[in-house]
Amino acid sequence: MSSAVERKALAQNSLPLLARVHQLIERYPRQPVPEAQIRALAKNHWVCPRSRPESPAAADDFLHIFHTTDPACDSSVRALQLWLRLYGDVEALIHRLNHEARLCSVDKARSIGHVLLYEGLSFAEVAVGLHLLSYEVAEDDARTARTIALLGSPYLEPAIGLLARSPHLESHVEWIAERTGVHRLPQPTYTHISGSPGPPRVLNLGASMLAADASVPPGQLKSPAQACQVLALLLDLPFGTASAQVFRSLNLGVAALTELASISGALSGTVVGLEFVARVHESVVSGNFALLPWQPGDRERYIAQSRACLTSAQTHSVVSAALRQDASDARACWLYRYVARLHSDVGEPQEFSVRIVVPPPGHPGRVETRILAAGRPLVSAHFPFGPAMDPQSLLTDRSAWLPAAPLSQVVLAEASCTTPCCGALTVDIRHEGHWVVWDVRNSRQPEVSLAQYRFPSDSYLAEIDRAATDGSWEWPAHRAARKLETTLRQHPSLLKKWGFDSSRTGAQSGVSEQFWVTFSDPVLTNRPSRFTLEFSLADAAVVDDAAIGQAVGEVISEIATNAPDSTAFLGGNDRLSCRADVGWPERPRHNRRSVQGKTPSLYARLIRLCSQEPFRPITEAERDTLWEQVSDATPPAGCAESTAERICEQLIAVEVDSQASLGQLAQQLQSVTPTYSLTSDLRDMVIPISDRECRRMATYLLREGLTKTELVVGLRLLRGRCTGEEAPLVRTIALMGDELSSLGIEALDNVPQVATHLIWIAAHADGSVKASIAKSLCSARWTYQELLNSVPDAGVRTSLVLSEEEIAATVAEILLALPDGWEAWDSWSTCDPVRSLHGPVELLVHVAQNLVRFTSDIAALGLALRLRESVYCGHLATLPWKGGQRKAVLTAFEEIFSSARVRDMVTDAARTGSSDSYLCWIRRELTRYRPALTKSTSRLPSFAMHVSVGPPSGPHGATVEFLIDGMPLVANLFQRGSGAGPSTLLSGHSPLLVTAQPREVSLAEAWCTAGCCGQLWAKMWLDDAETVVWEVRDSLAAQGEVTVYRFDAAAYQAEVARAHGEWDWEWPAARVARQVATRLEDDPHLLGQWNCTSGWADSYHREPTQLRVLFTFPATASTFEDHLLQFVYDATIDDAAVVDDDAVTKVVDQICSRFEETNPTSISRVCGGSADSAAALGFPWYPDLRR
Repeated sequence: MSSAVERKALAQNSLPLLARVHQLIERYPRQPVPEAQIRALAKNHWVCPRSRPESPAAADDFLHIFHTTDPACDSSVRALQLWLRLYGDVEALIHRLNHEARLCSVDKARSIGHVLLYEGLSFAEVAVGLHLLSYEVAEDDARTARTIALLGSPYLEPAIGLLARSPHLESHVEWIAERTGVHRLPQPTYTHISGSPGPPRVLNLGASMLAADASVPPGQLKSPAQACQVLALLLDLPFGTASAQVFRSLNLGVAALTELASISGALSGTVVGLEFVARVHESVVSGNFALLPWQPGDRERYIAQSRACLTSAQTHSVVSAALRQDASDARACWLYRYVARLHSDVGEPQEFSVRIVVPPPGHPGRVETRILAAGRPLVSAHFPFGPAMDPQSLLTDRSAWLPAAPLSQVVLAEASCTTPCCGALTVDIRHEGHWVVWDVRNSRQPEVSLAQYRFPSDSYLAEIDRAATDGSWEWPAHRAARKLETTLRQHPSLLKKWGFDSSRTGAQSGVSEQFWVTFSDPVLTNRPSRFTLEFSLADAAVVDDAAIGQAVGEVISEIATNAPDSTAFLGGNDRLSCRADVGWPERPRHNRRSVQGKTPSLYARLIRLCSQEPFRPITEAERDTLWEQVSDATPPAGCAESTAERICEQLIAVEVDSQASLGQLAQQLQSVTPTYSLTSDLRDMVIPISDRECRRMATYLLREGLTKTELVVGLRLLRGRCTGEEAPLVRTIALMGDELSSLGIEALDNVPQVATHLIWIAAHADGSVKASIAKSLCSARWTYQELLNSVPDAGVRTSLVLSEEEIAATVAEILLALPDGWEAWDSWSTCDPVRSLHGPVELLVHVAQNLVRFTSDIAALGLALRLRESVYCGHLATLPWKGGQRKAVLTAFEEIFSSARVRDMVTDAARTGSSDSYLCWIRRELTRYRPALTKSTSRLPSFAMHVSVGPPSGPHGATVEFLIDGMPLVANLFQRGSGAGPSTLLSGHSPLLVTAQPREVSLAEAWCTAGCCGQLWAKMWLDDAETVVWEVRDSLAAQGEVTVYRFDAAAYQAEVARAHGEWDWEWPAARVARQVATRLEDDPHLLGQWNCTSGWADSYHREPTQLRVLFTFPATASTFEDHLLQFVYDATIDDAAVVDDDAVTKVVDQICSRFEETNPTSISRVCGGSADSAAALGFPWYPDLRR
């Protein structure tokens, strides 16, 4: 371990994890600690380095370090702490320790365990400390373990390991239950109940906590309480985790339900226990528990027993008591409504029935419309991928359920991921005499019928009518939302009066007191095209229609009187958020009518987001959500007068020592539209204010700002004035992208250790922001070693150590991000940056010297391969290398890639994911041939060619790179795009095969388009002196600016022939595409017989398992007036590291045979043309232009 890393780690002054938990307990004495506080604390201390050893090597290394640790030597123990903090593969390590014999004597275990547990900053330290102290449990240690158990998973299991050995387990469990709240029971993983190995004490502790809440001594309910925990786990399984087949074979579930029935009386003593019984009851009736392997009659008996428990006098007494204490208690209100519906739910199960299921408060999910066929749940039986549809979607229009000629279709459930991913459950409904027949299908395979059901028509229609009119399941906010939408639909003039086209209302089941309405405006105006208002309405056990009508009437009255987007409508200090920019609508903004007080600023929300998952990039969708939450103010009339000069006058008038004056400035700026021209004018304006005053105003605007104008002005004030004190504010706001990123990076330019702050932004930012950062790194006077030697301030990394590997990996990702897309071009258009960047040379040399540590897992190996490729033939080859540095770095890469360690790591990964495209790409790159980087000793330079292929997750596919005297030509002469592909330059009639007749060949094209930002051309020919001449020019360069190269003709032709016949870079689908294209070109009759013309065949690197063959119909179309359609034929081909030529030939033969025997338009999809052409030629028009 390097001394630099050790110094930084030991300089970390964060409080130990245990001390932080004690602070929370003191803040919330004798009451549950809020979930958000626990989650934030656990995540801040979950150290999970980017580069860490793979298991079981991590566990072996730990055992070696542990056995050599001297508990009497502080430095020896500190080294063990630091190893756990930085390099521990935590999950594998804990699993290994649980199956190891005692590591050492009790005395050594207690000595080291105390240091790790009481001084630990990370989960790994605390977990190992708990394990060591469990060898001999002292009561003080048990009290500490129960404190750690408050953090839940993953801290739960090691804490249980110690508590299970304490003689006072039950009192500790009661203490935990008191401070966690039963609604947040620690839950084991699914493997603990599916037969896989796992510590059963995880179930025991959770079960004891539930039993303690039911006011029953835990010791008397070990088995039934464990059953409760199992059932709680099964109820909360994510969709797709367990299929219907799993539940049908889960005998443990039936046993758990049997145990639950025996203690239902004890559980019914609390609202929490009754809620649990109700959830289980509903799942047995209409959910997954109905699929368990019940014995005949057992399910019916359980339903009767739990129904009797829920409808008993004791239940009524418990719920009534809770409502007397708080009439709007969401849990008690939900339980009251559920029990009331049970009282009306009598009689035997019908052939067809509909149940509306509302999840309890605090549980995720939506209201479901569950269909029961002969008392069995239809959706659970056939579709484990998502919940049933909500009543608003299914029951608003009853006509969809009525059989139509020839049939009607209804969607019963949709996948929780996306419908294109896992499909949707649909039913085709038709009449057969006195029966209604359902054919159940998955939309991914609509031709396959999963099941068929037959229902009597009379009872079917009666049940549909009953379900559509039944509102007993609704809570007040939902009914208010439904009535509001009905009223707005009945009176469309209310919306048209203010220029709105439509509205939509709703209420979220988990937030029972809120409902919302969304207004839509399809016309491009200076207000949002869509925005949402939220209202609050207290929950109640019985919905009061009169009160609902009054609330809806108030909303309608306001809409009739004031425009929904006006300040008068919203009232108070709430404002509608919208921005106008050249008359285009902005993204929708959310607006709340609430009493929650001050809206958190954008900075506060960003800090919260960054702290949840340290060093995870913030996505564009998350940035949009942040803007929606804080929102910009609506510009008032006359806002055009708010110019940069006017803002400057307002700044001069501010009294910086007065909070009221600063607040008034913020309000003034909130009414200004942040146009591009205003931002540009602010950049160029000289602001005659002292540096101290600028910093005070900027700090206030950045910390409290809600609008982009406030943030732009704040960042502008700090340009040239920013110090280390304001740097954390600036770099956080810079994560928002666009002009905020560029202004923020400009403001940081003169800050000491600017590279440290830029690295922090890069670790949290996406590609477009990284491009701006890289430009600043080019101009910053920094080196990689200076960055390593600097001690990070507390804001750079909260509760985490900035390791050497992570600095290297982050900087490497920045360097690789530079050419990774057209968005980077804007940041690089005015400079030639890479050649001036000295720091990365030191970085790459350092990485090459320590490749064993920088290639510790598959992800790190992929990053190393990308680095090697860029140093070999990409933009990193143009760095200012000295002497033989570049060759030495490439040699080090080759040595590690060919080592037995990397070979074994890839082989192990291939055993479980042999067809994983990213792994296949790695395996191909490790074995491919690359021409040696040699410099010619003759008067003519050497010439070599290489096909570079990016990973499936990257933006660039295969490109042909030219190496002249070992240096890449495209990266050297053209930084605005990437090289041409092998399908263009290495096809059957390769343009690189020169003759005496000059020809022009495009070597590279800009990322946008050649017509926009140009391309790199080469005029090439064979002269009389038997040399090949290239005149290379940039199409945007001045006339006459060319670079001339001359190559030995024999060596040139031999290299082109070698590259032309070498296809080891191809993946299976790419090789199939090339051979199919060749077949179609050689035999035009294959498509010509069907009046079709061949276009192209290809497989994109981002979808390496997809083959696409494009063709046009009809071939006789010859003018623009003729109707013409484009079709694409799709095929799926498994990826592989090594292409099987025999298998490829077989697939090519199959595709060509299909084209010969079947009209290809009947087995392909329309992907281009026009609706008119489709109608004229007799094809449906639904172009799918995905590439």
